[in-house]
Amino acid sequence: MIWHDGEIVAEREVRIDLTDRVFEHGLGLFETLRTWGGRAPLLERHLDRLRKSAHELGLATIGVALPDQVAVTALLDAAGVGIDAMLRITMTGGSATSPPVVWMTASRLPILTTEPVKVVVYDRAIASDDQMGAHKSLNYWSRRLAHAWAEARGAADCLLTDGQGRLWEASRTSVLFVPEGRETTLATPALEGPIVPGIMRRVALDFAASLGYRIEERPVRVEELTRARAVYLTNSVRGVRRVGQIDETLLCDNALRLSLQFSQNLLEYLNP
Repeated sequence: MIWHDGEIVAEREVRIDLTDRVFEHGLGLFETLRTWGGRAPLLERHLDRLRKSAHELGLATIGVALPDQVAVTALLDAAGVGIDAMLRITMTGGSATSPPVVWMTASRLPILTTEPVKVVVYDRAIASDDQMGAHKSLNYWSRRLAHAWAEARGAADCLLTDGQGRLWEASRTSVLFVPEGRETTLATPALEGPIVPGIMRRVALDFAASLGYRIEERPVRVEELTRARAVYLTNSVRGVRRVGQIDETLLCDNALRLSLQFSQNLLEYLNP
C-alpha cells in the first residue's frame, strides 16, 4: 500500500501518463526520511527542499498534493512496517498536459548500527559546476554507481571530490567533522558546488550550535578528515554515523565519547 493524492491505495492504482517526462529523461525528484514512534519530525523540511528543487528545475507543483503527518500515520498503519520506518516521497516530472505524480511509500528501516564505518575516496572527479548534484533528482544513476563502487570495496559510502582534493560530500550522505585541535568546532563543506543541502546535516549543525559548538561551513579538503578528532556521515534515514576509516587510514578513537553523546542527544533533540 502507498499514499497517493490524499488516499491510501494499492501500488497498481497509481497511473503515470506515458508522456510524463520521467520516462523521457528521468525528470523528477525524491526524498527519503524516517519516522520515530510514528512521527516524521523532518517531513516539512524535506517537503520544503522538494518544492525548492522543483522550482529551480522548472517542475510545476501547483495543485499537486503532498503528504502530511496524517498521511504518514495512515500509511504506516496500512503498510504494516511498524512505527519506526523509512519513507520515500517520489514526484515525477509531469508533462505539458499532465501534472507531476506524487506518491509516498513506507518500508522497514535498514539495519542501523553505532559501529564506526569505513569510507573510500571515489576515483572519479565531480565537477564543481555539476548543477544536478545539488538536487535529489530521479536521474540518480551516477550516485548509485558511486555507492556501488564503495560497497564493492567494503565501504559504507564514498567521498566525492573535485579530483584535486576538495571534498563535496559522500554519495548518499553529508560529511561533518571535528577538526584537529579544535574540539568545540564542527565543520562541513559549504553548500557551493554539487552538494545536496542535507536535512540531517542542517539539523546536526543547529543542534551542535545549541551545545556551544562553533560551526564552520567552508571549503574542505579530504586530508583534513584523516587528522580530525571525529568524522560523521549524516542523512535522514541512518541519522549520524561515525567514520572510523578513510581508505587505508584508521582514524583516531579519542572522540568516541563525543561521538556517542552527539548521536544520542540528537535523537532527543528531534523527538522532545
